[in-house]
Amino acid sequence: MKEQLIRFGLTDNEAKVYLTLLESGGLGVKELVDKTKLARGVVYFLVDELINKELVLKRSRKGKNFYVTASPIFLKDLISDQLKEVQTKDSVLTKILPDLLEKFQKQTHSPVIQFYDGREGVKKVYQDTLQEKQEILAILQRAEIDPEILRWLRRSYTLKRARLGIPARVILAQDEKSDEYVKESKERLRDVVTVPKDVFPVKMEVDIYGSKVGFISCHKEAPHFGVIVNSPYVADALRGLWNLAWIGAQEKKIKSSSGVSA
Repeated sequence: MKEQLIRFGLTDNEAKVYLTLLESGGLGVKELVDKTKLARGVVYFLVDELINKELVLKRSRKGKNFYVTASPIFLKDLISDQLKEVQTKDSVLTKILPDLLEKFQKQTHSPVIQFYDGREGVKKVYQDTLQEKQEILAILQRAEIDPEILRWLRRSYTLKRARLGIPARVILAQDEKSDEYVKESKERLRDVVTVPKDVFPVKMEVDIYGSKVGFISCHKEAPHFGVIVNSPYVADALRGLWNLAWIGAQEKKIKSSSGVSA
């Protein structure tokens, strides 16, 4: 049982004192010292710690203090407190992690790579594109996106991006939903050029923004995940390739509309 209590978060000596009190029904410090073989000062410290954790109660009888265990049900409260503490730490870390990673990247000049899993992970990558507050260069295909993610993009993400004044330029693989996407583009602050789906099949979205590149897998038949690579070198290299593709797509569009074969 002692090992289980330690796994719950008690130290070895805290578990020893707790079990000793639980089995005895209540003891003074002298009796605890005799039974646990711990130093008197250590015992005082341990019972104070257990009192703070609401696992031990201090009682007085005929002018003498002694200690008893609270109901073991309070162990569940201890777990709840630990969970809240972990959640608080996780929340704090989530807030400061981007700054820490940025400082790490600047210091080492190494790419910082973050992986996010599932639909919520995909959304985190999209949301990160709004943090840089810079133009987003994207390559994507519309029709094959997971329907739930597509609804979220149309009803939340793209509208928020437009409200924030963050423009997007998109190279779009043409499919049955391309026309709708293009029609909505003006109000959603994006410029779009389409390319043939059969020549330019896109199974994963790529977003280039600031010093970052986001790779988003949200195809309806593929695993959902997102990867952010934070590196100005990688971002600039892909931005150059993207610009080349953009120019090529626009020239092909001009030639097609004028009847000149490519």
